[in-house]
Amino acid sequence: MAVTQLKSSEVDGDALAYWQDVVCDLFVPLSCSTPSESRFGWSFASEGLGDLRFVDMTVTPHLVRHTRQHVGKSSEPYFILSQQVSGPGVIVQDSREAVLEPGDLALYDSTRAYELRFAGPMRQRIVRIPQHLITDKLTNVERLTARPVRAHTPLGSLCSNFITSSFELMGQLGSAGPTVSNTLTDLLSAALRDGENEARLDDAVSARVLRRRVLAYIEHNLSDPELNVEQIAQAMRLSSRYIHMLMKGVGTTPATLIWSRRLERCAEALSDPDMASVPVSQVAYAWGYKDAAHFTRSFKTRFGISPREFRARV
Repeated sequence: MAVTQLKSSEVDGDALAYWQDVVCDLFVPLSCSTPSESRFGWSFASEGLGDLRFVDMTVTPHLVRHTRQHVGKSSEPYFILSQQVSGPGVIVQDSREAVLEPGDLALYDSTRAYELRFAGPMRQRIVRIPQHLITDKLTNVERLTARPVRAHTPLGSLCSNFITSSFELMGQLGSAGPTVSNTLTDLLSAALRDGENEARLDDAVSARVLRRRVLAYIEHNLSDPELNVEQIAQAMRLSSRYIHMLMKGVGTTPATLIWSRRLERCAEALSDPDMASVPVSQVAYAWGYKDAAHFTRSFKTRFGISPREFRARV
């Protein structure tokens, strides 16, 4: 397939808007923004090679966001592989940040939100890969996204050098597409697998930190009657699925924890002599309950007696 080449100096109109349209067409729906004082410029060369899409791009500072709304508009599931050639580059996904040095690689997933940060002029080589080409060879890939594959490691160097060589032959590979695709995904899978033990340790530490943040957020917002897992996920910039996974680590679910802590806070309030004149229903409303009857039933199920009996005994 022929190589498509284009520069911002060759197009009319808004260079940023045109670039966003081009990137959406080449990859997945997303939004781009730039520092207000900067003049945006770019150039790229692109080629489809079998199931893969190769793009070599040079771009001035900008920020890319692929949000949950963008995910809903995506038609195909892809992994996107970035090789940093020059300049700064940061890939953010699932609360992980991959800071890339020249030659380093990182993978990110189009079916989940991500962010790309380029604080200065940069050049990247990017390969869009249908997800099944990776998941057929590697399990639990979602834990390995936004993790740098360093060019100084043996497998990282091998994979990075193969990508460099493939891009240098852009437009000349012809029918070699399947061979390039198989070799690249084999090398990438091996490099990612090589870093899996380190990823497990990082995940364990990260999960503990994130779990503490989620628990603190729940504790701070118990009085909000609208508190739910979707609100927590949005505030923490995590997926609802990941919030459930974090809570599973402490043997509960987000909803169970919220209602349990609300009942405990209500019990504390009902035990407080300074709050003896506050109606039971007001105590319930203060800790996120919308319905007094629901509160009474839940309280009796938890403590074996009604809220009024509990207060009287205390």
